[in-house]
Amino acid sequence: MVVTLVVLTEKGFRFSLIISQLLAKAIPVRGAKIQRLAIRKNREAFLFMKHESRRSVLTAHPSSTAPRYRYRNV
Repeated sequence: MVVTLVVLTEKGFRFSLIISQLLAKAIPVRGAKIQRLAIRKNREAFLFMKHESRRSVLTAHPSSTAPRYRYRNV
């Protein structure tokens, strides 16, 4: 299992892009197709990606009650 920090870089997440550039293993993601499984506003933009064979699952961090996202490799 490989865990990588993923940061969304849309207009609402510009601060996260700055943080991602400071972190060694952070990669900015643009245009990712994310399907929201739970709707909440103003949550953390930092997501951990768990690489699997055909899909990757993004889980919001640090709160365990934060919304979960599903990212599909297309």
